[in-house]
Amino acid sequence: MKTKLLKKLENCQSKEVIFTDLFDTIVHRTDHPNYVLKLWSKIIISELGLDLSIEELFSIRLQSVQYLTDSSDYNKVEIPYIDILEEIFSRLNNTGLKVPCDLPEFIRYSELADFRAESSLIYLNDKTLIFLKEQNKQGKKIILVTDTYLSDAIIYRLLEHLGIADLFYRIYVSSTERKSKVKGSIYPYILADLGLSSQEVMMIGDNKQSDYIRARENGIEAVHLKRLSTRLKDKTSLLGDQSGDLNKEITQVFNGSCSGKGQLGEYILFYYVFTEQLYHFAKKNRLKNLFFLAREGYFLKTLFDHYQEKHELEPGSRINTHYLKASRKSMMHASLKPLDKEEFTSLKEYDHMSVNNFLRSFFISEQNRDSILRATGLNGDQKIDNFIDSDELQILRNNPEFQAQYENHRLTQRSLFQKYFESFNFDFKKEPLVVVDIGWGGTMQEALSNIFKEKNVWGLYLGLMYIYNITANTPRWGLLFSVHPSANISDHILMANRQIYEQLASAPHGSVERYLSKENGFSHEVHNEAEKKIFKSDISGLQDKMMDLFDQLVERLYTKVYNKEDIFEISIQRFIKLSLFPSREKYRAINHLSNGFYQNIGAKKVGLRYSSTHMNKMKLFKNFILTPEKTFRYLVKIGPNLYQRGLFVLSPILFLIYLYLHFNILTRKMLFKKNLI
Repeated sequence: MKTKLLKKLENCQSKEVIFTDLFDTIVHRTDHPNYVLKLWSKIIISELGLDLSIEELFSIRLQSVQYLTDSSDYNKVEIPYIDILEEIFSRLNNTGLKVPCDLPEFIRYSELADFRAESSLIYLNDKTLIFLKEQNKQGKKIILVTDTYLSDAIIYRLLEHLGIADLFYRIYVSSTERKSKVKGSIYPYILADLGLSSQEVMMIGDNKQSDYIRARENGIEAVHLKRLSTRLKDKTSLLGDQSGDLNKEITQVFNGSCSGKGQLGEYILFYYVFTEQLYHFAKKNRLKNLFFLAREGYFLKTLFDHYQEKHELEPGSRINTHYLKASRKSMMHASLKPLDKEEFTSLKEYDHMSVNNFLRSFFISEQNRDSILRATGLNGDQKIDNFIDSDELQILRNNPEFQAQYENHRLTQRSLFQKYFESFNFDFKKEPLVVVDIGWGGTMQEALSNIFKEKNVWGLYLGLMYIYNITANTPRWGLLFSVHPSANISDHILMANRQIYEQLASAPHGSVERYLSKENGFSHEVHNEAEKKIFKSDISGLQDKMMDLFDQLVERLYTKVYNKEDIFEISIQRFIKLSLFPSREKYRAINHLSNGFYQNIGAKKVGLRYSSTHMNKMKLFKNFILTPEKTFRYLVKIGPNLYQRGLFVLSPILFLIYLYLHFNILTRKMLFKKNLI
């Protein structure tokens, strides 16, 4: 190409000005030009939380341009950029979608999204650029002339982004000038504007009609750059589907990096989907603050901050993230009601404890515990089932010394927590308190609601498995899976192995036992030794690897166009394989991680074992035959149990289960389309 240009210039020594095209001349796109518009659609939907698909917004934009073109005498590249955005905004609002911002803000978001989409997909054509720089050094003036829907401001910003803005003497953009190369109208306009003769100018570009024929019709010497490879690439990029492209990118991230016990690192995909949905939810609801609850929130906050760093469109648009040190135990104590009204329902899940376990949870001294036991005649060490409904608890309620100890503890913990929370300078008048956690029912959210009374406390969880006391002030959502308002096939599958979600998101610090004064660091934490050992030996390194994989996903998937349904479907298929396909290394890692699973409430058990002996075996088998996804949380335990019993040789049965699961779901989708069963 350079040789051809130089030969042409040998006969054009008098040409002091070079007009040049931009797209497919100075820069190339990695995909079809319309793909840029789809990426713009994806970004806008994400940033504004619009309830429509990428394809729908893409279509609205195309049809808006077509409408403005048909109702005027202008070519589509001559329609002012702002006019297009105004038409899109009008169509969105008039179809009931209600864009959550006014027109000026929508225009600002659109400009940012168009710049981000283009800048993510363009790269320089070094050969053309070298030639232009050489001519510029010789004193030639380089004039950029481009037919595009983008505004001149966006084009200039793209040139700055590429580091070539200083190369150009002037920039002419069809949508700004309302004149174009394709019609030939922009050439005489530029000549007149700069006081040039056509004999002083040459034009170079890839479009034969616009850059060559129209230029020559206006007396301008022109060079046509043939881009057969670019044309072919644009045509072939129309083939395939976005879901397939998405799956290919995800596969490339995990190939070779998640083998052996490292297979658990692939769980980062499910954290990625959760993080993406969390970002969309926050943008849709115009949230400015998110409070990530300890301890799993430590890892979740790190993921969200990394995701947001890549997706932030402009400085100042970032959602503020906070880490709130809390635990079920600490929040239970900070939200305790007066003794005669407190039902201790938060202890139900851990309701096998002794009187001493119960008294210690209120940090009652050994001396006072002994005094209470002597006064009540209770056995302090005997484990009691259904403790909160027991006679022993009722006896404690009636003991004056326990009453005094309880009330002092209750008021002190509430006061200390409120002072801790005030350090975040959060204003309930501006937005609800939104807490983010791993799940599974919303116990800490409800405790916060009890503390803050009538204030709105929202809960956003990786998964929601239990429906507790959900009120208008305490709505909650499971962003990866949820049983509320009802569970579908993907929910039943993705909620399996929830303990692994918890373990992989472990924090490097202990569980919050109680709240202290500001001078003492606000909180007292206890890190169980078994838990600490597992974190240092296994989880810390695995989290580092997962963070690396997460950053790769963020980078690779940013320029991929896909809807929520696409990535959920891929995640479900990968989760099924990851959960069922046998691997000794994987089972060994799961078994090891379970040894560090610590409960800081009740009897404070360490370790986790899976058992389905309480299930009605016949009912379980029937459910497996009819709706196997509803038994998936039990199916995923088969492999680890076989491994623990030394029966790994039988694990190939899991492949048959995998095949039947797919066969069943596919058959039901094909034959029972009415969804009546």
